[in-house]
Amino acid sequence: MPRHAAIDIGTNTVLLCVADWDGRRLEPLLDRSVIARLGEGLEASGVLREEAMVRALEALDAHLKAARAEGCEVVAAIGTAALRDAGNADQFVAEAKQRFGLEIEVISGEEEARLAFMAVARGREEEGVPAAGRRLVMDIGGGSTEFIQGEGQSVRALRSLPLGSVRLTERFLRGDPVKPGELAALREAVREGLAVLPAGEGGGAEMVGVAGTNTTLAAMKRRLPRYDAAAIRKTRLTRVDLDALIGILAERTVAERRQLPGLEPGRADVILAGAVIAREAMGHLGFEEMGVSDRGVRHGAIYRLLERLQA
Repeated sequence: MPRHAAIDIGTNTVLLCVADWDGRRLEPLLDRSVIARLGEGLEASGVLREEAMVRALEALDAHLKAARAEGCEVVAAIGTAALRDAGNADQFVAEAKQRFGLEIEVISGEEEARLAFMAVARGREEEGVPAAGRRLVMDIGGGSTEFIQGEGQSVRALRSLPLGSVRLTERFLRGDPVKPGELAALREAVREGLAVLPAGEGGGAEMVGVAGTNTTLAAMKRRLPRYDAAAIRKTRLTRVDLDALIGILAERTVAERRQLPGLEPGRADVILAGAVIAREAMGHLGFEEMGVSDRGVRHGAIYRLLERLQA
């Protein structure tokens, strides 16, 4: 059975998926993430910090060793918002090529959105969920958030916005715990950023949240003592849920947040901004609740690799 791997190099995390493909279904064997915070300080400086690049390269090294131990000779590697935006992104890409022989493809926000939608649509179909009907996928990352509308496996419209959990935390949330004025300014900035999207079009469509922010919020709602992909996939997040989680996070210091069930400690400083993005997006788009998927851009990258190999 063919085995494939993809690495998603994001602003906050570096993620690996190794999966088998039997011609009909993608079966993930290994799904790992490392919070490397490649985009740390990028919002202010416009460039990647040396120490951030070192962390991300170490994560790449570990992921590549894991993938090759599973028998994957070809690993698709993609870079997203941090590598799109940084003035010295070429330095990181060149270092990865020199050290590991790894070709990193820095993709556009639109391609990132398409891969996220493909991962959700095909994953749902493989799980037996009917492909018919309208769906909106929201992918909250560290540097950007993608919104993709589609039906079945077909994308109808997509938009990538510079609203990310790391980006907005660095811009607005400096207090520990955050000050009410900081949270209010963050909310207003998110609302302004979302204004380019059509408002109130949620009727009759399914909303699905992907990526670490949304899966973390689902884990926090369920107070999971450890990550449970099956439980995450069964979770529905409502506006009320998100309001409650935002309240809990806003009143705590980062150290106190690290003790909350379901919250990966490395996300403690940026999860509040991610929760605000999710909540304001649901309100703007007119959704009362959303499902959560553990599929993401890395899975979409494997589907795309399969398409290219079969062409």
